[in-house]
Amino acid sequence: YVGDGGATIAPPDGSVGVMLVNVHDLVLRGISVRANANQGVAIDNTQNVTLDHDTVTNNAGSGVWIKHGTAISISHCMLAGSARAGLFDSEFASGTRLTDSTVVANGIDGQRYGGDGVDLNGSNETVRSSTIAGNGDGIGFEHGIYVGATAAHYTITGNQIGANAGADIKATGGAGVIAYNTLTSGTWGMVFSDNSTLVTVEYNLVQGRFQHGIFLTTGTTPARVRLLNNTVQQTGRLTSSGDASAVFVASAAQLVLRNNLLSYTNPDALGSALFVNSASLLAS
Repeated sequence: YVGDGGATIAPPDGSVGVMLVNVHDLVLRGISVRANANQGVAIDNTQNVTLDHDTVTNNAGSGVWIKHGTAISISHCMLAGSARAGLFDSEFASGTRLTDSTVVANGIDGQRYGGDGVDLNGSNETVRSSTIAGNGDGIGFEHGIYVGATAAHYTITGNQIGANAGADIKATGGAGVIAYNTLTSGTWGMVFSDNSTLVTVEYNLVQGRFQHGIFLTTGTTPARVRLLNNTVQQTGRLTSSGDASAVFVASAAQLVLRNNLLSYTNPDALGSALFVNSASLLAS
């Protein structure tokens, strides 16, 4: 389905813009969806669907919402200005791919939670070569990319991420790879907690003003992270009180820290390159 010369789908308030249920092998290209409902684009029991060069805005809910979906591809799309997450991917989804897209200014609704740019909860997801910025207004709770407790075997690579309300990336859940991303100023660059196994974090550039560039902590269980070959340059504090550091280890069940360049370069001398809060909370 191609919006030849441009096409806008703008249903009445309360109606989903595009609903794809029990279908497979189709493409929506060059379509603008403007909704005021729970979902802008809703996908369920669907396989091999591509959204390409589409724009999705939803004033009352999520932009693109995937429940039971396999191999859903979102490429060269603009997911912007939705009240909740720009892309929500449920625990029942598998193989979702977000590539070469822009996800900005979602989650600006006065609510504390649920306004992430990208919310990943399924398996084998990929977020690649995209810009994810300015999402969320729940300070500390809404992130550029949020990886939930049920997520596993995800890849986040080659993205430009910054200026989100919470972390640029917050990762809980199972094994994943976060590599070759550029993260700029925000509350935190990356936050890790409640990881069931080691998350590999390598060759990222985290540069700007943060409370912590990388923060390892405990929600219900401690973080498990492998930090390899990253550059973390904290150029100054985002907050006026409390600890500040390029890498702050509040707690971790497992931590591998190797071949990183870590620095706190602001002359205020109020932060550290690496801060381990308590050896007793670093298990191995």
